[in-house]
Amino acid sequence: MCKHEWSRRESFIFFLVAVLVYVYPLILADYFYVEDSFRAASGYASWRAEGRFLIDGFYHLLSLSNGTPDSFPLGLLVAGLFMAKALEKLAFHYFSQVNVCSSAVVLPMFFSPLFLSDLVYKYDGPVMTVGLAMIVFAITLKSERKWVEWWGASLLVGCALCVYQPLINAFFGLCCIELYRAINDQKATREWVMLGVEKAAQAGVAALFYLFAIVPFMGKERQRLLALDENWPIVIFQRLESAEERIRPLYTGGHAGFFAVMAILFGLGYAWAWCSGMRERPGWVSKVLMSVAYVSIVPLMIISVPGIMLVFFYENNDSRAMLGAGPLLVFIVLVIYQWLSAVQRKLTVLVVLPVILMVSVSYSYGRVLSLKRTLETDLMSSLAYSISANATLASVKVFYFNASAQDFWLPASAGTVSIMPVMPYLVGADFLFLPEAMARVGITNVVQASHEHSADVRLKRDARPIVDNLFYSIYLEDGDGYIVMKQQPRVNP
Repeated sequence: MCKHEWSRRESFIFFLVAVLVYVYPLILADYFYVEDSFRAASGYASWRAEGRFLIDGFYHLLSLSNGTPDSFPLGLLVAGLFMAKALEKLAFHYFSQVNVCSSAVVLPMFFSPLFLSDLVYKYDGPVMTVGLAMIVFAITLKSERKWVEWWGASLLVGCALCVYQPLINAFFGLCCIELYRAINDQKATREWVMLGVEKAAQAGVAALFYLFAIVPFMGKERQRLLALDENWPIVIFQRLESAEERIRPLYTGGHAGFFAVMAILFGLGYAWAWCSGMRERPGWVSKVLMSVAYVSIVPLMIISVPGIMLVFFYENNDSRAMLGAGPLLVFIVLVIYQWLSAVQRKLTVLVVLPVILMVSVSYSYGRVLSLKRTLETDLMSSLAYSISANATLASVKVFYFNASAQDFWLPASAGTVSIMPVMPYLVGADFLFLPEAMARVGITNVVQASHEHSADVRLKRDARPIVDNLFYSIYLEDGDGYIVMKQQPRVNP
């Protein structure tokens, strides 16, 4: 299976099929995630205040209009073409001979379970996929003219930032892999040091472009950074701990044994590569510098998972921001592949197993989304019936929607969550639905309650609900309706 060499065309077809297979459960789930309901209902959205200018351009080009109509999954299918080409280029960048096994090494770049939280967005997901492809193109770009290669990579990284700022995390991770490969290929110390300087300079140029050209148009709340004081290192370390705590269920749940074996194989492979490199280095200075680089690469890869999100004032540990996870997984599988190839070529087929696991997570994720959509639709239908069937409520002009954050609650997915405890983190929704989603069941006068119009502020202490059931209560006060979602009383599965 790992002997037949592929042409670039065969490799592209393989990756295109792999990408489509991976996103198929998300297409099948057809889940409206967070802002998707509002954007689909309005047919217009702008990401400029978030500093994500290219998302607007993508949908204007896709629809040949100045709006953002709901054309899902067209955007995802188009983005899949870019991603397949990027993976093909990455495979030939890493290997002179590409086949099933070597292709399995680069698939985690897109197959990362944490990237599922990005793909679930009907609007953001496709463009984030294009942005991730831009990062890969920046790494693999080759030209006879060095200046074209250098500035082209910087431009691609800058464009990726205009899609989603944390995509720079993926660039940092891939740069670490480039450094590892340069050392592993026995390049001179000066060469791999200059490689590191070059990649840092490209990231710096892209960041400066974004800082001066895009940031002035962003909302102020997205520009605030952590204060550089004596507590800065402590806060960064605490945030790293928090990020690890959230991701931990991925490798300590039902697949703990599998990840433990992967960690052992990676440790053996990394130590083997280190020892091999030490034997080939001519002088002690070169050996010391190489050792420092090897010791630094793994921590840098781990830090790049949350990456730049560590330094922003507003802490964001959502899995969709953990875009350095893909390169980290690629790095782990690459080291294992190289070691298995040196030990026994036939053993390289084992690197297909992590890919199978990631596909399994994707399909389980799709099923959880389908179950969540069913619960949400039934609950919204019940709420719509409560409003329309009651003569008093049917005449109310506006309903203020009151819902507090709650733990993940989806009884139908209890079996999946018990095996994959990371699933609630990947779904990342601490609510049943948002008020904008009510448009899907024909109710358009439900709005999110501000503090001024919250039930706690407006309702009297002796207020009695007109409708009261397990999931919600509906109150009427001074002609306005108040929908109060209840915390689920049952044990979280």
